[in-house]
Order: sequence, then C-alpha cells, then structure tokens
Amino acid sequence: MNSKNHSEMITVSSVFLTAITATWHAKKNGKKIIYYFGPSEKSKWLFHRRGTNSALIRRWKKRFYEQGEIIVTPTHYFKELLEGCGIEKQIYIVPQGVDTSYFTPDESFGRMQHRKTVLFLDDLSDRKITKTYLKIAGECPEILFLWMRNRAECSAVGAARSRSYESAENIQSIDGSGASERKDAYQRCDLLLSIAESETDERSVLEAMACGAAVAVSDSAVFDGALQGRNAVYLIQQKEAFSESIRELLQSDLRMMRENARKFAKERDYTQIRKLMRQIYDIENLEDDGNYFTTL
Repeated sequence: MNSKNHSEMITVSSVFLTAITATWHAKKNGKKIIYYFGPSEKSKWLFHRRGTNSALIRRWKKRFYEQGEIIVTPTHYFKELLEGCGIEKQIYIVPQGVDTSYFTPDESFGRMQHRKTVLFLDDLSDRKITKTYLKIAGECPEILFLWMRNRAECSAVGAARSRSYESAENIQSIDGSGASERKDAYQRCDLLLSIAESETDERSVLEAMACGAAVAVSDSAVFDGALQGRNAVYLIQQKEAFSESIRELLQSDLRMMRENARKFAKERDYTQIRKLMRQIYDIENLEDDGNYFTTL
C-alpha cells in the first residue's frame, strides 16, 4: 500500500510576487501546494489583459501552475483558460461552496415592506455594468434598489461610479463587506439581480440562494450550467428587457424558486465540497490533515 504524503498544505490563489515567494518557501519546507484559480480581479487581469498571452507569458504560467501538487478551479471556463497555457497537469473542478448553516432563510425578516426591493451587485470594475444598473433603476422608480458594495472604491473611477449610484433617488448603498451584512441583505430583498458577464458574482449568488432569495441572472455560464432546468434562478434571456423582466418577476409567486434555490445551495454546502476535496486528495495520494493557510 502506498503511504500518503502527510504534510501541511498551502493554498495559493495568486501568481504575483507574494505568491511566488510563499510558494518557494513552502516547497523548501516540504509543504504541498494547492493552486486555486478562480474568479478574482487578479486572475481576470492575468488571462484577459492585452499583451499578457504572449508565448513567453504562457510558458511562465504553465511552469508556475505545474509546480503544485493539485490545481483546482471552480468551473470548466477557468479550466479551459489554464489548459490554453499548455498546462498538462491534471486540473480538478471544485465548485464554490457556501455555509448553509449560517446563510439561512428568515421569513420574519424583510420582504414585509410595501415597496419591492431588488438587491444588486457591482464592484465598479465595469462601466457598462454600472450604466446598465442605473438605467434599470431609472426605468423602475417604484422599486427600491439596494447596491451592495463588496469592496472599497479605491480608484478615482470607482469613486465617481459610486457617486452616480448615491445620486439616484431609488438606490441605497449598503455594506456587503461582512457576512452578517450580506445575510441581512439577502433576507431583506425580494430579488437579487446579477448581470455580470462572468462568474465574479457567484459567491454572492450562492449565499443569496442559501438564504432562500429569489435570484435573476443574465449569464447562462453562471455555475457552469449546473442551474439549467433546476428552476432555482430566473435567467434573463433578453438583456434589453431587464426592467420588464424584473417587474414580471416581482409580481409572480416565487416561493417554488426560493425553495429550489435553497436545495441547490445545500448541494454546494461546504461539507459537500469538503467530501469532493477528500476524493481528490485520495487520487493524488495526499493526506487531508486540515492544516492550511492561504496566500492571496
């Protein structure tokens, strides 16, 4: 019987200098490396910014990621990005998880106000996304829109876009930096709206589903197609008809959608994701000793 490599593991989710240094020290001290590539601003920059996909850069990416014992990514889309760099090492798909014991429905909180409430997500990184949300809010003055900030607006451009939301009469800004604030927002809203054209909103969408919130998305790639046919979210097919779709949804009976959303979230509970990771550790002959630290 093959003995497993019992050693502390380090999870790396960046390819910049801090990660390179941490990886080198971890390898030197006998630690095992798990590379995680997912929907972060850094990973989008690395793979999509003009000039970063030269042959030299692709070879560097390939060499960097293949240093790890395990490469993990949440969707087929990100797996294909990595494979496009020529990485031959096995790439495992492990979907994002959620703590369904914390993010739970609470029908006594929210959804009691007379004015319908739509929660939306915008990290201010895409001007088109911000303009679209402003357009929707302008076309639906009877609806209260809650903009959940999920990071500080550190740039001048971000600050300007933030002010455009603050100046709208039916948009309120709420803090989404903490789990408790996000949970309150999910339980309070009648609908969560995500129009991002990537998987960057996936964590918040999953948390909202765990809270039994009704969710509308514009991107069929969300959750790698796992939501198709589940009636757990509403997929807006015509992007020019956002306002009309939102009004129709808010006038509908969404109880079944909320129940299905909660069921889907339970399938993505951290306990289920943990089981999947243990299977990967077994395949790679690694011991799951529970000792991790992460470098960003």
